[in-house]
Order: sequence, then structure tokens, then C-alpha cells
Amino acid sequence: MTIHNRPDYRAIIGLICLLVMGPMFFLLMPLYIGALVDHLGLSDSQAGLIASLELLGTCVAAVVAMLWIRRLSWRVVALACAILLVSGNVLSMLFVANLPLLIALRLLTGFASGCLVSLACAGLGDTRLPDRNFAFGVVGQLAISGTLFIVLPPVIVEMGVAGIFGCFALCGSVAIIGASLLPDSGVTHEATKTLRSPGAWKPLWGLAGGAAFFVANTAVWAYIERIGVASGLTGEFIGTMLGIGVFASILGPLLAAWIGNGINRFWIMLT
Repeated sequence: MTIHNRPDYRAIIGLICLLVMGPMFFLLMPLYIGALVDHLGLSDSQAGLIASLELLGTCVAAVVAMLWIRRLSWRVVALACAILLVSGNVLSMLFVANLPLLIALRLLTGFASGCLVSLACAGLGDTRLPDRNFAFGVVGQLAISGTLFIVLPPVIVEMGVAGIFGCFALCGSVAIIGASLLPDSGVTHEATKTLRSPGAWKPLWGLAGGAAFFVANTAVWAYIERIGVASGLTGEFIGTMLGIGVFASILGPLLAAWIGNGINRFWIMLT
């Protein structure tokens, strides 16, 4: 987004902050599921179900966002959702032994995360250089999650599931700061294309590609820590290796930020 034809860097920083901190439960899902199994005594399938319900909350939030994203104050919604994210994770720490309540709380935190990510994506799409700014957001996601993969395993060993919920609460606190930097609204858009218009298929191509990526990747990603444990690896070693792998993948979004609009997105999607 721009103000008087100049980028509003405060808003861009705030949006990137939401994009990084909002989906942290997904970015750290291998450690999350491992903690649920090792410290709550859940089975792998039960832990996966809790994580899936949290993702369901995120999905519902993304659908509902279509109704409010251009109507309500971004700053107010982001602040409310970030506070809900913090509160839900703090309560999860306190009531971790109450499984029905924990499931309800994870649904709420998933919904809050989905709202933050939806708002971040819409806002970054309004900026003058959306490709670059979104790429910087992905760099932030990878840098923070890579660091946490290395740092968190000893904390989880010491604190149990409360350790990772505490991490999510801290991420929500940072999201509150990012939310305070947002404007009330973004750019006003008018629907100018129908599905029969030239190029109208491109957003659908992007959505299909994103869906294919997450469907193919999420199941393995969720249980990759469990696979390592079953192979006799320690949690600290698994976290370190995942962190190194995540750090290595930072090259991808940095390359995307450098290329910008220089390459047709069709060919990028095919890769």
C-alpha cells in the first residue's frame, strides 16, 4: 500500500509481522504434534486430529474473511485476533489436561491465526510491490521458525506442551505490535473481470497450485518429527536438522523477491 505515492513502511512491517507470527502453529507443527504425543500421552492420530482441528479453524477464518476484509477496520480486527491468539494459548497452557476444553481453545486459536494470515495476504496484495513484500514475509517465517526448531526442543523437554503453547503466545504478543502498525483499511477494489475475461483464470491457477502444495506437503510435514523419533533420533537432533533445512529454504523466497515480476508466474508455478 502507498500513501501519497510512497510506500507506507509501517503498514508493510505490520503486515509481514502478522504473516510471520499468525501461522506459527503450522510452521512448527512437527514439534507441536511431538509435544502432544510425548507429554500428553496422545496417540499420533489423536495429536494429528487436534492439529487438524486447529487448521480447520484457520480454514473457516479464511472463508469468513471474504465477508469482512474490505468492510471492517484492519487494525481493530488484527488487534482483536492477536489478543485472542495470546489468550487462547495462555489458557491452553493452564488447561492442557482438560482435553475437550483444549480442543475448543485450539479451534479458537486456529480461527484467530487464519484471520491474521488472511488480513496479511490481502494487505500485502495492496502494496506497490506485492511479490517482493510477500517474499520478505516468507523469509521471516522461515528465519523465525528455523530458529525455534533449534531452540524449542530443550524447552519442550523441560516444560512439556506448555512450552510450545507459551511460544505461540509470545508470537501472538508480537502480532499485537504488528497489528498496531496497520491502517484502518487497504485499497478499494472493484470487480472488473468475469470468469470469461482474459486472464481471469490466473487467480484460480494460483489457488489450485497452493492447494496442491499444502495437500501434498502437510501430512508429511506434520509427522516428520514422529518419523525421526521412530527411527531412534533425539528430539534435539531432529529440531536442529529441521532448523537447518528451513534455513536453507530461505534462498527460495529471496530469489522470488529478487526476480519480482521478471518471470511469468505460470512457469514459476510449474516448477
